[in-house]
Parts: sequence; C-alpha cells; structure tokens
Amino acid sequence: MSRAASLRQAAYLAVVIVVIGSMPLLLDAGFYIQIGATTGAFMVAVIGYNLVLGETGLLSLGHAAFFGVGAYTFSVLRTEDVPTLLAVVGAIGLPVLLAFFIGVITLRVRHLYFAIATFSIAEIIRNVIREWDGVTGGVLGMSVPRLEIFDRSFSGASGAYPLILATIVVALFAHAYVSSSALGRRARAVRDDELGAEAMGVPVLRTSISMFMIGAVFAAAAGCLYALTLTFIDPSVLHYHESILLIAMLIVGGAGSLAGAVIGAVVISLAPELLRFIEHWWEIVFGVIIMLAILSGRRGIVGFAGDLYQRVRQLRRHTTAESGLSLAEVSERSFTPRGEEHELVVSGVRKSFGGVQALDGVDVTFHPGEIHALIGPNGSGKSTLVNVITGIYGPDEGAVMLGQTALQGRRPDEIARAGVARTFQHTRTFEELTVLDHVLPMVESTGLQGVQARDEALSLLAATGLEGTADLAVGRLPHAHLRLMEIARALALQPRVLLLDEPAAGLSGEESELLGRIIRQLERDRLAVVVIEHNMPFVLGLAESVTVLGEGSVIARGRPDEIVNDPVVQEAYLGAEDSGAAGDPVDTTDNRSEQ
Repeated sequence: MSRAASLRQAAYLAVVIVVIGSMPLLLDAGFYIQIGATTGAFMVAVIGYNLVLGETGLLSLGHAAFFGVGAYTFSVLRTEDVPTLLAVVGAIGLPVLLAFFIGVITLRVRHLYFAIATFSIAEIIRNVIREWDGVTGGVLGMSVPRLEIFDRSFSGASGAYPLILATIVVALFAHAYVSSSALGRRARAVRDDELGAEAMGVPVLRTSISMFMIGAVFAAAAGCLYALTLTFIDPSVLHYHESILLIAMLIVGGAGSLAGAVIGAVVISLAPELLRFIEHWWEIVFGVIIMLAILSGRRGIVGFAGDLYQRVRQLRRHTTAESGLSLAEVSERSFTPRGEEHELVVSGVRKSFGGVQALDGVDVTFHPGEIHALIGPNGSGKSTLVNVITGIYGPDEGAVMLGQTALQGRRPDEIARAGVARTFQHTRTFEELTVLDHVLPMVESTGLQGVQARDEALSLLAATGLEGTADLAVGRLPHAHLRLMEIARALALQPRVLLLDEPAAGLSGEESELLGRIIRQLERDRLAVVVIEHNMPFVLGLAESVTVLGEGSVIARGRPDEIVNDPVVQEAYLGAEDSGAAGDPVDTTDNRSEQ
C-alpha cells in the first residue's frame, strides 16, 4: 500500500474512532467510559504489535513486558516527583532499550524459539518487579499518582479518556507511516520469505530488531495510559495472559492490517460485556467468535470480509482483471552496476552434506561483460555452488572472491549488497506484496528514496516486460511474469554479478526469446551473467563460455561449440538426457543471431 493510501486509511479510522469513542463522554456514561478507556489503551498496544507480528512475522509471547514496564516506570518516576515529560520519556525509553537487548539476544533464533525466548525473558522481568518491594510495591502493587497539566487532571478513566483518544489517532498515523516506509516494506519481505529477503540484500536481523523496538514504543505508551486509567497497577499487567490477549486481538481482527488491529481490540474488549445479557452462554458465544476468526486464517475478520467482497465482485464481473495479462515488450534502458568491474573467482570450493560430497574442489571464474553457462545433470552441484557463492551455505574449503573482496563467511544480504545478486530455481516471492513492493526495497537499499526510487523500480519493471503490473499482487501473476519479476528485483540491487538459476524453466518460446534479449542487454552493460539452465538450445545460444559440473567437480569448460562436441560431456550429461548429444547437435547460433 502506498504512503498516501496508508495515511488515508489511518485518517478514516481516526475519524470513526473519535466520533464513536466520544459518545460515552458526551453521554457521561461512566460504565462505558471505563470500558472505552481500557479498550483504547489496549488498542494502542495492538496497533504497535501489528508492526511486530502482522508486518514482520515475529510471534512475541512477552510483549506485555513492555506494556507493564512502561506503566511501572511512569508510576515510579511520577511518585518521585519527576516532571511529567521526563517521566513519559523514561517510561517509553526503558522498554525500547529492553526491546533492543531482547531483540539482539533472541532474534538470532526464529519462529517458535523466538516466542519461547520472549516468554521466558518477560517472566523474568515480571518476577523482578514482584520482588522489588521497595520500589514497585511487590505483589501488592502501587498507586499511580495523579497527572495534572494546566490544572486539568488526566487521571482515572474520565480524565485519561481524551488523552487515550488523542494517542490512538497518533498511533494510527505512526503505524501508517512506518508500514509504508522502506523499513515496512523490508519487514514484510522478511515476514513472507526470510531467505528470499536476505538473498535480496535485506538485513533481516537489523530490520526485525528495528520493528521490535518500534512495537515496544506503542506498548509502553499504552502501559502509561492503562496506569492512568486504573490509577493502580500490580505485576499482573506483565503476565503472559496479557501477551496472549494482544495476540488474540490481532489475530481475530486480522494480522497485517491496521483496520484489523483496531477491530480486534474492540471485539475482544467489548464482546464479553455486550454478551453478558445471555448469562452463562456468553462465554460459549464469545469462544465461537474467536474460533471462527482464527479458522479464517491470520487475516481474521478483515481478511474474511475482504475475501468475501472480492468474490462478490468476481461473480458480478465473471472474470478477473488479471486474466488477460501478457508480457509487454521490454523498454530500452541500460542497467548500471555499482562499483568497479571485478571478476568473481571461485577457488577450490568443497562442500559436503553428511557423507555426500556436493562440491569437490570447484574452480571457476566469471568475467564482467560475459554470459557464462553453468550446466550439468541433476545432482551435479550447480545450485549448491550458487548457494555457496551467495552465502546461503558456507564452503568447507576454498574461497569465493569478488575482486579483492572475500565473500565466504559473509551473510547473504552482505553479499547481495557487495554486488552479487541472484534468482532462485523455484521462484521465491513475498506473497502479500505487490510487484512494485518486491522491487522497491532493493532500489531503496542503493540509496534512492521517495519518487526517485519508485521511478527506478517502474523503469526496471518496464525493462523486463512487466509494464503495467506494478500494483498487482504477485499471487495473481502467471509463471513467466514471476520469473521476470525476480530478475527485475535482483537488478534493482545494481549488481556486478547476476546468477540466474534456471530462469527459462516453464517459459514458452516467445517468453524465452524475451528473456534472452534481457540477458543480452546485461552483457552489453558489463555485468557478469551466470545462467544455470537445462534448456540447452536456450543457454548455449546465449553463452560465450560454459562450465560443466558432474558429481560436484568441473568436468569440462570451454566455448559452446566445444562443449557440445566434448565426448565426456555427451556421456555425462547431454547424451544421457537427450538434450543435444552427438548425432543430435545443438544449434548454438539461433538465440545469438536474434539479438
């Protein structure tokens, strides 16, 4: 979603919340003011947690720790007569600092391990506060001092209510800004495909820690508001039940959606109160509501409603807008690599998995301005070599050098930013992102921002035959579009070396021809292009040099015509797979003559 669209959605939600939320104050309904105040405090926390779970995919079971630490810090500082502004800064700053250290410690593990780690650390923090009697009041809790500004009290539900509404509005716009920023786009890439994001130059750890810390800001602010509302706090505000409550709110409303965070907070907070008229049955009805929301998937109520709306639209139109998609002609443009020209040199690389020797002393050099084919039968080590070059696997022995820069031992994102980009044998996409949002984060990593970054991303899409697809979700793209989108995404990094792992797989003749023209342009722009491919007429018609792998070793290297007539290659690969052996020669001139 664009920045303008995100801010527009935040504005709509803000208007609705302020209008509806002001009614209890206007009616002076004390009961609903109390419910609305606590709901609003949790809403701020859930909006922030959406950036953590919904946008980045981090399941934290200890997020209530930031909520509770914010509440306690504010209360303790105000008890010591610290000025209000400094108390607020401390109440937000301490949880953010905690989030940084927790993130550094725990975000090196992912998924379930991260959830367990955050749960454990949050329980440690809760027990520290329980035992710190002299400061926090221990298990008995502590009173929250009155907050008065310009002779106006902001304590208690009625007093804190306007402040809560104002904070919700700020939280909505802050979420919209972060979500539509370069950091937000990188976070969604990490959420949808961590390995793919890292291979495209996204710093996964730094991105995750940043979003984790931003989520802590929202939780700490919510904790302060909650403390002001109740005027009393105890260690229960840090209990893991509160973290589960935040997760339930987000999942029920719809993770990854700003509207979902708002709706989830309202449903979970208000439904128990509104259903009490059916006496003991309310718990069953409430449980059914939550179960249906969870079964609808991570997109919750908002996702279910959106899917239903799209189905109704399709029934009316009897077709989808994407059904007639076709590849456009590529636009004429040059691809400008960053940095100086360097050879990519692989020397003596060995890699084994258990007792299987996948690579056995591979030596190969890829030159700027050259299309180099890497071929071999299945299991020969081609994809393993690409994974070693790009840092997904570390070599057991040997070196990978880009000029004077050693690449072995570096993370995939570091290698990508150093000038070596790749595509994958099986397309890796970020399912809930648009085509443009696949390319934009990579463009932004080169230093371009704002309108310049968007224009460059659109130019890359046009140059790879994808003009007009920028705003489409990748899940609705045909296979050929996905292949070319991966190339556009890799080129957005302005690499010196581009590794294409079976780019022509599944493409028609016309689509392969378009791909060939793009690759030939990259050669003219002095990129080193490495093509791993089983389509022999295609790859040998493009390449100037060929390296053949067999059982993890280099068995031949040379020009395409030499490789085609090499008896060792014919026996090991070409003849064995009937892909152009002796007696069935491969025409290596067709594709080149078309360029």
